[in-house]
Amino acid sequence: MAQYQCRLLLGGNYLRIDGYLEKASIDLDNISAKNLNELQKLGIKWYEENKENILNFIKSV
Repeated sequence: MAQYQCRLLLGGNYLRIDGYLEKASIDLDNISAKNLNELQKLGIKWYEENKENILNFIKSV
């Protein structure tokens, strides 16, 4: 639902990057060093996997 609402409100000014959390916790309040490290690794991995789309999006807005 949130993706639909973002697309509706933001149109082309929205890029969704999403993936499986693997070892990271889905709990939003888990700020343990281990979980933050896993989230950082995922952020880097997802950036590398989506780099071209991200850079194209940045250029377009």
